[in-house]
Amino acid sequence: MPLNHVALTVGDRERSAAFYAEHFGLTERVHDDPHLLILGTPDGSLLALSEGEVPRELPRGRNALLTFAMAGHHARVVMNGNVLGEHYGIRLPFSFDVPFDCEPTSGTASWRLLLESRDGAHGQSVPVPVAQTATSSPAQTRQALRAATYDAPAETKVQVERGAGTTVRLPLPSWVRLWYTLVVVVAAMCVGAAIIWPEDAATIYGIAIVITIVLCAIPLPALAMTVRRIDADWRGLTLRYQMLRRAKSLPAGDVGAAYAHGALHYELTFSGAVPPWTIVTLRSRAEAEWVAYELRLPQRS
Repeated sequence: MPLNHVALTVGDRERSAAFYAEHFGLTERVHDDPHLLILGTPDGSLLALSEGEVPRELPRGRNALLTFAMAGHHARVVMNGNVLGEHYGIRLPFSFDVPFDCEPTSGTASWRLLLESRDGAHGQSVPVPVAQTATSSPAQTRQALRAATYDAPAETKVQVERGAGTTVRLPLPSWVRLWYTLVVVVAAMCVGAAIIWPEDAATIYGIAIVITIVLCAIPLPALAMTVRRIDADWRGLTLRYQMLRRAKSLPAGDVGAAYAHGALHYELTFSGAVPPWTIVTLRSRAEAEWVAYELRLPQRS
């Protein structure tokens, strides 16, 4: 499917024309005047370039808007693997919001725009250069979108204590109680078996002791990585774990909330990352954003 009726605003029209001529074969100048340059190929592809002011970064706290002058009939628009939407209509302008999550992940990457037919059999891929700076990264945009304050969710079990600093006490993960309930059930079954078969009681009790010890030990590595308390003040953060570990100190920095896809829960990030061998589990996005907000406050004072 030829690329048709796509219009771009560029900072340097001649430089952009040379780029598309070299990489996409758009060597024919179908139309050229001081306001508009239309490039073409023998197969009928058309690209319109107009010179204007191009922002060097995406506006913080807002999405970008990708606008097309028109399409022949139907267009499905994909940006960096994210489907922005579909358009039906002959030679009508249309546009889509580009979420900030579509921003390039480095300063040298580009957006990749894909226009394809409805059945996916035909398409045209176009790189869209975009500059990324420290203030236009997805992480910075998320910070710009934060609310001024966050309130505690109604059903949270997290406790926040404010004083000279802030202390956040996290509840024991629910899976721990379920696991040790299972251990008790298994031990009770072994006792029942020893009562039913008294002649094998010694063997059954020995097996029960081994199974109980093993089952009790299995969660210990996870508990050693699970944070039970976080202290925050102007100097930074101190993470205190459930057991078997010394506290970890972190310098003052941003605290954010992120969804842990593999674990299917929300967790905290510290200066954009999760410390190694550390688990901070929150039940919901609202709870995670509230806890992150409470930990950021004392670091500002």
